Amino acid sequence: MLTKRGIKGEVKHIMEITKVKELVAEIKKAADAGNPEVKDEITKMVGEALEMSKGRKGEFDNETKPANEGTLITKSLTKKERESPEGEKILKIQSKNDDIYLMSKILRTDPKSLKMFKEFKQSELAKSMHDAAGYGAEWVPTGFSADLSDRVYLELKVANLFNRIQMPQDPYTLPIKSAGATVYKLSESQTEHESATKITKTEVTTTNVTLASTKLGCRVNFSEELTEDSIIPILPMLKSDIAVSMAQAIENTVINGDTTSPHQDSDTTTSTDVRKSWIGLRKGVNSGAKVSIATFNADNLRAIRKAMGKYGVNPAKLALIVGVSGYIQLLGIKDSSNNPMVTTIDKYGPNATIVTGELAKFDGMPVIVSEYIRENLNASGVYDGTTTTKTIMLMVYRDGWIIGDRRNFTLKVDEDIETDQTILVATQRLDMKRRLVTTELFTGLGYNLTS
Repeated sequence: MLTKRGIKGEVKHIMEITKVKELVAEIKKAADAGNPEVKDEITKMVGEALEMSKGRKGEFDNETKPANEGTLITKSLTKKERESPEGEKILKIQSKNDDIYLMSKILRTDPKSLKMFKEFKQSELAKSMHDAAGYGAEWVPTGFSADLSDRVYLELKVANLFNRIQMPQDPYTLPIKSAGATVYKLSESQTEHESATKITKTEVTTTNVTLASTKLGCRVNFSEELTEDSIIPILPMLKSDIAVSMAQAIENTVINGDTTSPHQDSDTTTSTDVRKSWIGLRKGVNSGAKVSIATFNADNLRAIRKAMGKYGVNPAKLALIVGVSGYIQLLGIKDSSNNPMVTTIDKYGPNATIVTGELAKFDGMPVIVSEYIRENLNASGVYDGTTTTKTIMLMVYRDGWIIGDRRNFTLKVDEDIETDQTILVATQRLDMKRRLVTTELFTGLGYNLTS
């Protein structure tokens, strides 16, 4: 039975409860105890607490978050760092942070109340990281670590070929040079300054490219009947699925994106299709760098590179993007002496530089295989629903495109009381644009290849 003396303690307890039905149950107990004064006080305080919590669903107390948490949880690791002993420890801490945070979101409870949190705080790993990596004794998961965001980028292959920048505002305009200065042959000046022939003046002209982010997102629903024990086995799969799904959406749009109406592919019709987010590589191909590779040989592949002019010179700046069918056919290309022309990874040597997703090299260019290179296109390289036996190969100058990140991977949680479910929503905001003026031949296409 509640007393006046216990009002403060009981109200504090009730304010920590996140489910409305539990709040109602506490108020009902006070009424059943025959103490209307306590009931009125609790009802008032609960109303104030709910009013204050508007717009902050799914968030928890952050007062105990230490200043040094960011040095560990938010630390983004390079590939080399991830493979070091210290990096492996940090990744384990970050992974556990994400497991606890994700579980607390799904169960809509304070992370400190979870059995997983208590067990981890007592683990040898946590103790060993206490001083060395800035692990705080008062650490409480209040957001995702850098690891989950990094996982999205690690899953990317084609999108990782290009430069990325953080957009300080949205939209964000970048100046680009459209024409440089002209240099002239000069004669020796032998007259006085006033009458000497002046060097012809030229203007360095510029234009700009504007990055305007598009939001990509996915939603997962969970039953309210989930318990901590039932969630633990699916956490690794859930984190992986979220990261992979976001990466796949980005890859698909980087290759097949088209903002024109209708879309270049007749089966891309819904307004929410990610392939309508920005202009991708296929749509952004320069018409002067399109080459039929119906006859598949090295000469025709090199014709794409030749058509790209100055942008096709340096193989280290290029990438050949193919589908599975194209990759298998590429492995069979031979020179005039019937020698294989594609070098596979096992023959590169220990000091070779390999980009993400690279499986081979052709003429020194990394070959990237992507499942989003369509293999059901027509002879011109688009989907029309009639001829579906062709595929393409893309050759891209990697400095010709840029990806802008306005907001990295984030996750929000809310409750749907009509279905008694917890809703998990993951989002990211980004854009992709040509970094150079559109007349420059920095993207080539081989089309009409039988898949």
